[in-house]
Amino acid sequence: MPFETLIDMREAENRAAETWEVLKAMRNKHELARYEFTQTVRIAPLEQPHSHPVLTIGPSYNRNEEMFVANYLHQQVKRYLLDHRGLEVDQALEKLAKLYPRRPAPGKFWSEDKADVHLDLIACRLELNLVQDLFGGSVARKRVETAGVRRWCYREAWFRKARLIEMLDDLGITPVPDARMPTALEPAA
Repeated sequence: MPFETLIDMREAENRAAETWEVLKAMRNKHELARYEFTQTVRIAPLEQPHSHPVLTIGPSYNRNEEMFVANYLHQQVKRYLLDHRGLEVDQALEKLAKLYPRRPAPGKFWSEDKADVHLDLIACRLELNLVQDLFGGSVARKRVETAGVRRWCYREAWFRKARLIEMLDDLGITPVPDARMPTALEPAA
């Protein structure tokens, strides 16, 4: 009898479809278009969420509305930072390199690059601002307390809030603009 291999993708397809339904519902319920700096979203049930080259999300928070939205906003904020605020982000990374000369111990999905960790720190702070605006401080605090992969970034972004916000304000990175406005999508200098 010849060897036969069967590949069953039904579970992955079901999880992707569920994630798509959750995303549609959350976009409508919370008017997320104002934070969407890319209109292309890839759903990949077996991958870690990431912002580039294509914003990718998965089903990890399908059962938790606030954390689903927070995770989605984190990836959209990174699109904003990298695609529309390049010069300002470079300046912020230089300042953060002086404030945090050593990179924290790498997490399971963290890059070895110190600048990537500092970029995540900025993205976490902006995400927490948006989560607090949408759901209140207790949900933002919960995001900090339950963070896994980026725990150090979320804790720093939460407990060093004033210092980070002042720096981001001074550089023109905050507040995150309404993505529906034409000037918000102008490329960074």
